Amino acid sequence: MFASCQPPYSFGKESIGSFYFDHGLVRVRMQIIDFWRYFLRTGYTGSQIKVVDEYDALIREDGTVYELPVGYKLEGYSEGRLLLSRDGKYGVQAVTGEWIAQPIFGGGGPFIGGLAPLKTEDGRWGLIDTEGNIVLPFTYDAISQVSSGLIACWREENGWSILRIMK
Repeated sequence: MFASCQPPYSFGKESIGSFYFDHGLVRVRMQIIDFWRYFLRTGYTGSQIKVVDEYDALIREDGTVYELPVGYKLEGYSEGRLLLSRDGKYGVQAVTGEWIAQPIFGGGGPFIGGLAPLKTEDGRWGLIDTEGNIVLPFTYDAISQVSSGLIACWREENGWSILRIMK
């Protein structure tokens, strides 16, 4: 068995943090490969090898693995913040180890432009900043990622709203 660092499967917002070092860490897709068993069973013919396990991880510039909290899965990484999940609950942790948003949320997205969307258990979306402050209340049925300083928000009773980020 050996581990292999691979690029993400896609190039959307889920791949943010995968192609550059951010706060000394880069996100990689780790594959645990059973090369030798495959080699012995079939003989090396240039065929594909067997992937035993696959997961996202963070790697430091020196090649060592950043240890995630036990039992959590890395869902996103950007701006020095980890979007983590366990048992369907999402939270945000800084690379220094402190929780920015406790793992009590029903969903979330990565930080873009210093803001990240989170979803409450009842399905309402809002935005937090990198310090964990709520900058847009959890009252929306849907919310976009930040794009060019704008955010699109949807409420059943009001429809779409476009909000501009003000400094």
